[in-house]
Amino acid sequence: MSTPDLHVVARPRDATRSQEGIATLQNSRTEEEVDDTIHYLYRFREECKQGASYPQALKRCHSSVGQAMLYTSAIVVLGFAIFAESNFTPTLYFGLLTAVGMPLALLAALSLLPRLVGSACATV
Repeated sequence: MSTPDLHVVARPRDATRSQEGIATLQNSRTEEEVDDTIHYLYRFREECKQGASYPQALKRCHSSVGQAMLYTSAIVVLGFAIFAESNFTPTLYFGLLTAVGMPLALLAALSLLPRLVGSACATV
């Protein structure tokens, strides 16, 4: 019977490849995305209730809530991009993946979401 190779047995588990690391990353990004989406949808609904047409509601939402979403996403990206300086690999990946994911979520929220709720002004 041979003895196990110690460098294989004692090698630390990389948290970015584990289920816990993926869940943590997804949870932190999802919280911000859901928060932005709720604010946008609420404002869109309020604009439609006040009688705004779809283009008017879209313009008002983008000029108010959309700007707030842009600023908060930029701050989150800059904050997590600092993790790129980390020597701890899981922290480095966590920061970089979050910094890349936030602009993509913002883009989807400001472009795809209005199309999905486009007919909502007619039904409110």
